[in-house]
Parts: sequence; structure tokens; C-alpha cells
Amino acid sequence: MERFPYAKKLQRKVDKGKRDRPKKTKLAQFTDEHSRVMVGRIAHTTLKHQVRMLNMLAKHVGSGRVLRRISPRDAESFIASRVKLGRAVATVNKNLRTLKGVFNLAIEPRGYLEEGCNSFANIKGFCKITG
Repeated sequence: MERFPYAKKLQRKVDKGKRDRPKKTKLAQFTDEHSRVMVGRIAHTTLKHQVRMLNMLAKHVGSGRVLRRISPRDAESFIASRVKLGRAVATVNKNLRTLKGVFNLAIEPRGYLEEGCNSFANIKGFCKITG
């Protein structure tokens, strides 16, 4: 039987460069920070679109929601609500790609989410159905 299994598990994470558990950051805080730190790093219109998507998500789940508490179910519900509003398939897919990318930034380099915890990562895009 291994002595101190939790300590060894934790040490393996540290050895791999894994951080401590991320601090609780609310969606509104993340949006504000994102809009500040990305200025000049990406095109103005891209940043504007990213912030608009984060604000729409905040309306859907609540701006006070802790980032790591946004579940894949919340993400799926948000994307479905965009379809329900009658948005074009291409638009909804762009919205999905945008949020996947922004949530990846919440993982690395910012460290607000643990690796593998992108709520939008496994949501598939929509296909245009012709009939």
C-alpha cells in the first residue's frame, strides 16, 4: 500500500506544471478582464464579437455565475437558444467557435479553469438541413 497517495498525486500534478485549483472568477469579471487584456492582441472587431458573446452568455446563465460552474449543459442550452432565435447556422457555429476559443483562454494562459474543463469543447456545430 502506498504511503501518502494524495501527496504523491498532487506532486505529479506539480511536476507536470499543473496549478492549484483556480480561483473563483465570475463571468462578468472574466469578461471585463478579457476586454482589457486582449486590446491590441487581436483585431478590434474580433474582440468586440468575443465580448458580445460573453455578454450574451452572461444574460443566459447570469453574470454572477462562477466561470467553472458554467456546465456543458449551460453551454448547450445557450447555443440552442441562439438557434431558437432564428440565427443562421453559420452564425451559430461562429458563436460556438468564439466561445470555445475564449474559454480555452480561461484555461491557458489565465488559469481560471482547469485543463479539460472548457464547457464548449465537446459541443458540435450545426449542419444546415435541406429538405
